[in-house]
Amino acid sequence: MLLAVAESVDVPALIRARLPELSPNDRRIAAWLLEHEAEAPFQTAESLARGAGVSKAAVVRFGSRLGFGGYAGLSDAMAGAASQRLARQGGGGRAAPHGSLLDRWLSACLGDLEATRNAISDVLLDRVATLLLAGDGRTYVFGQRKSASLAEYAFFLLSPLVPNVQLIASGTASLADLLLDVHAGDRLLVLTFRPYARLAGEVIEFFRQAGGSIILISDDALGPPARLADHVLVCAPDSPGPFASAVGGMFVVEAVAAAVAERVTDEGRQAAARALWGRFGTY
Repeated sequence: MLLAVAESVDVPALIRARLPELSPNDRRIAAWLLEHEAEAPFQTAESLARGAGVSKAAVVRFGSRLGFGGYAGLSDAMAGAASQRLARQGGGGRAAPHGSLLDRWLSACLGDLEATRNAISDVLLDRVATLLLAGDGRTYVFGQRKSASLAEYAFFLLSPLVPNVQLIASGTASLADLLLDVHAGDRLLVLTFRPYARLAGEVIEFFRQAGGSIILISDDALGPPARLADHVLVCAPDSPGPFASAVGGMFVVEAVAAAVAERVTDEGRQAAARALWGRFGTY
């Protein structure tokens, strides 16, 4: 389908959503565009080809595969998106750039949520939910630093829905014990954001070597942790303050749990979970 430039396409979000189906050449072009978003609208097909290390014909085909009819349409879309970003920064967005902290934070969070939604297709979310409910293996959930609280929240949401969910504690001793029985039928839901925790990368590599499936929630579909994942759910980490917001990660965690809940037919398990929470989990 040919996309209309007037539709104001979020090109980076579109690229991230299409990453799983791109060829190696296309992924090189995508990586260059995502890493040089500010200068991308000013590139010719030739200069982009040189920067990405591919041929000019590959750049033209990339534009066609994304639905722009070639590189000219892709370039126009990137230029239009850049103009809109500048307009928003100049005061045409949700909140004035010099507004109160609450207004600036709200504007950034809303932008994160929109970018995160655009980067995750319905098909990808369906595949992730299907994988979490497939087979009889265990589902391990892991995250460190900021990701640790999101991992615990994911464990809390998934436990009543998915059998055999295990939260991996970040301490090295307990980590070794928990990973001892990992096998090919198991799944890992791992969360990690820049700067990436080294231990998270090691856990991902261990699962890949064991033949397990890996679902990654992260801020970059082309980052080091993504190369071994079966599915990557990308969430935007923007913020107007000194640290990256976790609102995108929480949105993805809840969306995954909601997608799983829609597919769960074991009402008895859910009822038992509610009864147990009523007896042991709440006052």
